[in-house]
Parts: sequence; structure tokens; C-alpha cells
Amino acid sequence: MLAASPVPIPVDEELRLRDLERHAAIGMASDLHIERLVDLAASLFAMPMVAISLVDAERQWFLASRGLGGLCETPRSVAFCAHTIAADAVLVLPDASVDARFCANPLVVGPPAIRFYAGAPLRSADGHNLGTLCLIDTQPHPPLDPLQRQQLQWLADLVMRELDLRRQVLLCPIAALPIRRAFLAIGEREVVRARADQRPLTLLCFDIDNFRRINNRWGHRAGDGVLHDFADLVRSFTREQDYAGRLGDGEFALLLIDTPSQQALAIAENLRTAVARMPGVHSHSDVKLHTSGGLTALAPPITASTTSLSAPTSLSSWPRATAAIRSPVCSRGPRRAPPGSPPGGWWPPPRGGRAASARRAPGRRRPTAPCRCRSGG
Repeated sequence: MLAASPVPIPVDEELRLRDLERHAAIGMASDLHIERLVDLAASLFAMPMVAISLVDAERQWFLASRGLGGLCETPRSVAFCAHTIAADAVLVLPDASVDARFCANPLVVGPPAIRFYAGAPLRSADGHNLGTLCLIDTQPHPPLDPLQRQQLQWLADLVMRELDLRRQVLLCPIAALPIRRAFLAIGEREVVRARADQRPLTLLCFDIDNFRRINNRWGHRAGDGVLHDFADLVRSFTREQDYAGRLGDGEFALLLIDTPSQQALAIAENLRTAVARMPGVHSHSDVKLHTSGGLTALAPPITASTTSLSAPTSLSSWPRATAAIRSPVCSRGPRRAPPGSPPGGWWPPPRGGRAASARRAPGRRRPTAPCRCRSGG
């Protein structure tokens, strides 16, 4: 008996999966706009089965579908759409039963007995194929002509636009960075992934010093401009896999993926220096921006032979573990910890001889105004 063809893996698979995760699309409910696009595709191409498929590491999940009899997902190993996202173009199979890649596929030899398939990739703004808009029939069809291929891709682009619009709800409208809730949700997954893969992960938390003074002196419009420029600067220090967010009024966080603590400390210092060089509120004002922050690294898991403390296992506890201090930015990571230290190591005296008394007392937090994002924090 013939075996199903192995599923190809996209060259950008790791970044693609992160992009899919950060869209928070898997498991989301469909809505009227997405359902209309499915109906439009079914009507335009006269197909009995249409689906919007999102492909994660182990399965394809249907955000919306027609004619699939309530089927919600399939293993990725048998998914036609897994081939589409790797091809990076519209994939058309006039008759899957005579295609060597699919003739032994369980979805061809068994229900729903697929014969015709056409899928267009859902390509994100970062260039990753998160899934497909696909057409399916149990009867063979002639290949789509160039115009039909283009029309199918246009519909897929509209589906991707709907997914992007949903993602906007999780972004601060001023800084265009994820709000606290979204940052912590994605961050928790990165912590789990880093622990499972035994890879470094570092969290940098930092504030814009005296940010309320800017709002009080020049108004919220000037403060919004500072937030916008500051967020742009933070983004310039991130790679595609990194994750930055706005946690509060003047509070930001940057999750550095696959980055050891010493390398992250250098990034933090460069960021602090760049902030000090920003023009401030107005070019003629005497107010310059400064930032304070802390940095904590994920340590290896505790084993019987491990004596050092590990970093907090929950990302929501990391901001509390990175107490804000004045520049230079100081590191808190998987170093030797004295007795009684909180999880995650301990703050060494900052370079430059700053006294240990400059650290904030345990359990105390600097009061901050609530985030003014419409979607909350």
C-alpha cells in the first residue's frame, strides 16, 4: 500500500509559528466578515467545500468552513494546506487521486474523498504563510486559469486583513505595541518553549523616567508623541523573533529570544544610550528622555546537582523581579544567589560603584498612572 507523501516544512517554520501564535488566531471564533468571505469564495468558484485553514506545528485548524460536515481540524501530516504554505503560491490539484503526493492520503482514499483542491496562502505582513483559503470538491476539475488564481489569492489577502484587524485589538493604539495582557500571554508561551528547548531567554523591563511630568507640563498630545517615538526606538533594537510590549503608562518590556544575559545587557545599555540621545519633547525644551530598567534571565531548570536559583517560571512574575533602578541598566540573571534571595538570582551592585542602597526596597513599586490604551492592559 502506498504511503502518504511527507509534508514539506517551510524554511521559515520557526518564525512562521511565532507569527501565527502572535496573531492569536488558533481557537478564535469566526465572525460575520470571515463567514462572508467563505461564502463569497464558494459562490465565485462554485465549490461545495471551502475552508480557511490555519496550520500550526501539529495540525491544521479550520477558522471557518463550508461543506466539511462539522470537521474542525486534521493532523498536519495529511493536510493539503501544509503543502500550500511551503509552496508560497496558489496550489492547484485538478485530481488528487492521480497525484503522487496525495493519491494515498487518507482524505483522498477515505472521506471526504477529495479530488479537486486549490489553496492560496494567508501571507502575514512579515511574509510568513499562516494558513490558506482553500477550495475542495469530490469531483476532478480543470486547473484554475491565471485570473481565477489571482482572484483566489485576493480573497486570501482579504482573510489575512481580517486576521490583522483582530490583532490590532491587542495593540496599544499609541505605541503600536502589544498591551500587557497580550505581552504576558505570548511571553508565557516563550518561557515554556525556552525551558523545553533549553535555550536562553531574557526579559528587559524599563520605564520612561518622569513620564507624568511630560504629560502635566505639555499635555497628553506631547506625551503621546514621546510614546510613539520611544516605541519606534525600541522596535529598532528588536529582531523578528523578539517581542516588545507596553505594560503601563511609561512602562515597557522587551523579551529577547535566544539571547544570553550578557548579550542582553549590552542591548539594554545601547538602548539606554540611544534614549538619552533622543531630542526629548520639543527641540527647544530643556527636558531630555531617560530610562531606568532591570533585566532578568531564564536560568536552567533546577536539578539535583544544581545549586543556583532559577529565574521565575511564570512571566507574570518577571516584571516584579526586575525592580527598576537608575542607569546604567543592571542585570539580574542565573548567577550565584545569597541565602534568602528571591527567585531568579539577585541584583549585583551596578557598574560604576553605585551603592546597593540605591536599589528599591523589596515589595515596593513606583506608582504609575494606568495605561491609557483603549483596549486596556
